[in-house]
Amino acid sequence: MNNKNKNIISMCNEEDQDKLLRWLTKKLSPVMLRVKPSIMIRVSNCPWQIPSGGYDLFCIRQREILSSLDLEAFILGKCRDGALALFYDREFLLETLRQPGNHAFLTDFGYEYSDNPDSYLHCLKKHYDNGEFPHEVGIFLGYPLKDVMGFVYNKQDSYCSSLKCGWRVYGSPEESIRLKKTFTMAETLAGMILNEFKDVQRCIHEILRRKGTINL
Repeated sequence: MNNKNKNIISMCNEEDQDKLLRWLTKKLSPVMLRVKPSIMIRVSNCPWQIPSGGYDLFCIRQREILSSLDLEAFILGKCRDGALALFYDREFLLETLRQPGNHAFLTDFGYEYSDNPDSYLHCLKKHYDNGEFPHEVGIFLGYPLKDVMGFVYNKQDSYCSSLKCGWRVYGSPEESIRLKKTFTMAETLAGMILNEFKDVQRCIHEILRRKGTINL
């Protein structure tokens, strides 16, 4: 699935960690609030970057960051400049992938039904490693099945070019617009909380206690 707005972050020194965590908190708030199963971010220029061999880590402080955010991360790929990471809510991601329509679609790409999201993630990475971007990642990111299928099978044809959702919308736009609104509401709520409290851990706590409360 085309994702033009890949987010790029630079892991910085300890003096900037609070700023980094606040940025991640807002950017990942749709996942933290369970309106989106995952978000893909390109992590680059980390002075603590793990040498080759630590493929599942993008930063030596990764576990500390993820523990604070109550999320997990999966490295899809690495290059000299950094890593492409999928930040996700484990339970919500699995629930999304196993929805009947989503699962049937993923089956066509070699995914097998599983009770463990790791199985799906490793299959996604295998496709990524083959050298062609796996556009079925749109399902992992919580985009509507109709839009993912439309992009994979139709590419340039028949998408609603006038809609600005962050992804290409195919067919009836109502579901896509509703989802986009929930994603925006999550970021707006997180932004308000981050502006209200100086302590980033307090902000994270306030956001996480609202998990699952955003609906349209």
